[in-house]
Amino acid sequence: MTKKRYGVEHARRNIKKLTSQPTRIDEDSIRSVARYFVANAHNSLACMGMCILLSGRSLQLLLSDTVHLRLDPTGNGLLGSTWLFQSTVVPLGWRDSFHHSSKNAFIIIPAPFARQLEEIRDSRPAFAEIEKGLKQLLSELSPPHEKITLRRLENVIRFEGKRFDLNSFEMDFIQSTDKDVHMQHYYVNFQTKSIREKHAKYVAWICQTPEKVGLLEVSGRFGSKWALNAKGVKKAFSFITEQLEDSIEFNRPQALFTWYSAYILQLLQLLTLHRPCESPFKKLDRFTDDYEYLQITDKGPSSTRIIPLGKLGKTVVSEYVQFLTLLASKIALRSPEIAEGIQAILRSKKPLFHSWRGKDFSPVTESYLKNLFRDDLPLPLNWHRHTLATELVNRGVCRHKIAAYMGHHRPLEHSFSRFSCASFEWLYEVRDEIEMVVHEFSVPLIRVNQVFQ
Repeated sequence: MTKKRYGVEHARRNIKKLTSQPTRIDEDSIRSVARYFVANAHNSLACMGMCILLSGRSLQLLLSDTVHLRLDPTGNGLLGSTWLFQSTVVPLGWRDSFHHSSKNAFIIIPAPFARQLEEIRDSRPAFAEIEKGLKQLLSELSPPHEKITLRRLENVIRFEGKRFDLNSFEMDFIQSTDKDVHMQHYYVNFQTKSIREKHAKYVAWICQTPEKVGLLEVSGRFGSKWALNAKGVKKAFSFITEQLEDSIEFNRPQALFTWYSAYILQLLQLLTLHRPCESPFKKLDRFTDDYEYLQITDKGPSSTRIIPLGKLGKTVVSEYVQFLTLLASKIALRSPEIAEGIQAILRSKKPLFHSWRGKDFSPVTESYLKNLFRDDLPLPLNWHRHTLATELVNRGVCRHKIAAYMGHHRPLEHSFSRFSCASFEWLYEVRDEIEMVVHEFSVPLIRVNQVFQ
């Protein structure tokens, strides 16, 4: 009886639920709807429908004042993005060390729809009214076998964009997906020209035109302003190695400890994408005995993750342990308190990275690192994450794998959760790619025998 009583209601709910899902619209339906939109470009509802289809953006976002729209000399529309990045002042001597970033970026909307969209936005229509009208239009255009909704229209680019090699990150930019949805969006600096070229092919396919939409000859980058290029990474490590060489030459144990520790810390952060925090990397026992794995907790308990170290990473940790062991024996008579502190580090009784200033031997803090580098390295403490996230995304590494490595996955999405589809193999892939990048950046590997000659 219960089944009969509620059967019709359940069926009605299921139909409603299915039509709200990001289900793929078949190609014939896309072409049929697109043909109608093209033939009726002067109609405001058809124009809005086509703009949603071309950009994947919601109706509300297309009408929002937060998204800039202007027409280029050819009449095409340059539709801006909601992605904003913090303004920075880069010292003159470092300007060629960062990936440049333009103030804004845009996607192109074809001329007839762009002009109509501009008029619609200027008229400031009632959102509820235009939404209701567009829903009604889509209902009328829907074929018998499926219902076309606003949500499904937005998601066409998610399915069909792959035909034109648009990856998830690029589609997020085109759709102006909120950056908070995927935290990597805050870190990445990317080429805009290649995205516009791919998007233009998608637009031509939707509009069923043989030629791509005319593109402005603009090449540039957009995104994070703190991503270093290869030259910048070399410059950062060159400064540290110069300080280290001076310490070796003049046989100054305190300076030697300071700069070799700084070198190891910067290199490990580059390899593991560890966030800047108090007592980075915690204690030595966070590494397995063979230094093959590392447990990171750099932003509260929810950030805890296990990272596999590659050949370079294991070598770096091993060299630092040897350095601490040798240094403790060399300064045992002159500075017994410091030597005892180093021994405590090796026994995992104290944090791995310390500052040594006179008789003070205390764990490394963020303020200490800022003071250590001061004007010589005018970089944010998390430049490693900006730089490597940029490199990984631009090399086509899956953003979900990057998220797992950077500690952006929520606990239930992590590789060791039984509720997650993530694989620990993802981390190996990201690790190997990072070590390849570090090698290509020509970051030097300074061994203990070079320090204690």
